[in-house]
Amino acid sequence: MTCRMMCSALTIVAITLTIGCGQSPPVEPVAVAPSDGEPAANGHDATPHEDAPRARRADDIATEPEVSTPPRPAVGEVEGGGVWVVDSAGQDVGALLRRGSDDNLVYRSIYDLVTVYHPTSGLIFEITMTDAVVRYPSTTFFSTAACEGPIGISYGGCAECRSGPGTALLHLGSWYTVVPGVTFEVVTAGSTRGSGLEASCSSHHTDSAKVFPVTEVGGETPPKTFTPPLHFAWK
Repeated sequence: MTCRMMCSALTIVAITLTIGCGQSPPVEPVAVAPSDGEPAANGHDATPHEDAPRARRADDIATEPEVSTPPRPAVGEVEGGGVWVVDSAGQDVGALLRRGSDDNLVYRSIYDLVTVYHPTSGLIFEITMTDAVVRYPSTTFFSTAACEGPIGISYGGCAECRSGPGTALLHLGSWYTVVPGVTFEVVTAGSTRGSGLEASCSSHHTDSAKVFPVTEVGGETPPKTFTPPLHFAWK
């Protein structure tokens, strides 16, 4: 065998061994078109599926409309209006807080009684619409046997309860208000008047009346007389 023939044989054997070891010829990378200038994973550009979510960018946020919050009214500023109780002469009685009563007894006049708020004085009182008479908020106790000098109203049987601010009553031309935020006191009383329509004086001496104390109102007060009948008005 000549030298040329031996060289050719060795070349064929080398090629066969290379293919048998699993080596394959190199593959050139395929370039993919970029999407919106966003780089894909591993440094390559890729086109995402059109339904895939896209992260919010700074330019997207900049073009979003601003959501405005309406300003709140300042302290003491009132928007709109409310229901007021007015007498037949056009005099304001007070802003309506409640119509009717929690008590279903007839003497509470549950369909004629209203609770109103007098904003100038801060007093809250009950009055009946048909006769414009200010009613006692609860059983009222007096120092004398003839219902003179109110000293307190019934505490309602709740030993832990405290008196509410602004609760008021009109007695013989004078306004009285309950001392706010206190528990009941035990006092001596000579007579009582009931709440609602049951306003007759009842002589009843006791040394153990449990009451929320009342005090006479000084300064600004609601009117002392009203012209019946009363009606509702939006103000």
